[in-house]
Amino acid sequence: MRCIEDGHNVFYTGSAGVGKSTVLKAFVRGLKNQGKQVDIVAPSGIAALNVGGMTIFSYAYWHPDSFKEGLDAFLKKAHSKSVRKRLCSTDVLVIDEISMVERDLLVRLDMMMREVRHGWRPDPNEKGRRVKMMSPHDRKLPFGGVQLVVTGDFFQLPPVRPFKHCIQCGGDELAGWQQHNARDLKCKSCPRVYSDIDKWAFRSRTWEDCDFRYFELKKIHRQNDEQFITILQKCRVGKALLPNEAAVLTTPKADPVGAVKLLPTRREVDNENTRNFNRLPGTERDYECLDYWEWRNKDEPELKKKGQRLYASRPDGPLLALKDHRFEEKVQLKVGMLVILLVNLDFSAGLVNGSQGKIIRFEKYDPSKSLVARPTKGDGSQPPEQSALDMLRESQIRAFVERAVSSMSLEFNNGGKVC
Repeated sequence: MRCIEDGHNVFYTGSAGVGKSTVLKAFVRGLKNQGKQVDIVAPSGIAALNVGGMTIFSYAYWHPDSFKEGLDAFLKKAHSKSVRKRLCSTDVLVIDEISMVERDLLVRLDMMMREVRHGWRPDPNEKGRRVKMMSPHDRKLPFGGVQLVVTGDFFQLPPVRPFKHCIQCGGDELAGWQQHNARDLKCKSCPRVYSDIDKWAFRSRTWEDCDFRYFELKKIHRQNDEQFITILQKCRVGKALLPNEAAVLTTPKADPVGAVKLLPTRREVDNENTRNFNRLPGTERDYECLDYWEWRNKDEPELKKKGQRLYASRPDGPLLALKDHRFEEKVQLKVGMLVILLVNLDFSAGLVNGSQGKIIRFEKYDPSKSLVARPTKGDGSQPPEQSALDMLRESQIRAFVERAVSSMSLEFNNGGKVC
């Protein structure tokens, strides 16, 4: 897109299969050829992996408790050296899957980048990566003067965890935020009211300030069945189907083996998973949670308590930090069971939040064996060596399996394995 190369803020959209990710990769190559620092972010690990980026939380150095702080404290912590270095080096910020980005998350990122990039001066002793001096006027510009390219489809997935905390006050969770019943949420500490209709990123003042150039991709490349494409497009915008089109969807068909079922409530999902789990042959194996907490940032003393035990009566039990995550205290496993990763375990191996796999066997733990078997590249070469973070995670996995009777071997759809 020429307007991207010319420096305009751009929002481009389109339904599934029109090539949004292909276009993204193409213009990113062009921008990098111009010598620009392009950072790509997305709201989830699996979305970030698909476009070669990182999560918004990783980019901004946020953690689960970041939004519990009031706005003043939130912006003050944005001035750490690592945050300023990254955010001030960005020339172009690309946000993928924008429909999943809630309004206040976009606003927080905008405010943070305006704050950090205001009159910033690079370290004169820094070598290597190109750095530049920010103008004091950048605070007046959206995202501190960074060029913004946003893509996604607002007809697809809605924002993740909208309005969990008041953007002004932080503090405790807003009462009823998790119910998703379209009711207004009210902050107890200030007069702010949060309406469900305002959860979308385009409902923010930040979106208006960006003054986007808008584009819609319309040609679908993923399918060539015209009737199927027509039905998908009508469902996307809520348009009524013709009788013959409805018949295509309602005519009973045999379920394909291993197909994923979509159910409306968590209770129905749990019941379906339990039924299928009980049908699997073999011995059920139970694994108790073994979590880990290291308090690194002494500027946040309130986080130190996260390393305390969740239950005083269980010295080997989970930590208080577990309450901030989606993990269970205990999992029950069998051979043949389908699994899904809930963490970004290894980006280079494609083992990220959302990766799907299957338990293929249980085996005796071998301390000399690598626990993460990375798939080879297309040219047959091996991926780069593990980073310090990868090695820390592997040591944690080893601590877990050493406590268990046996280890398990998981194979993921992309060829990656965890043993």
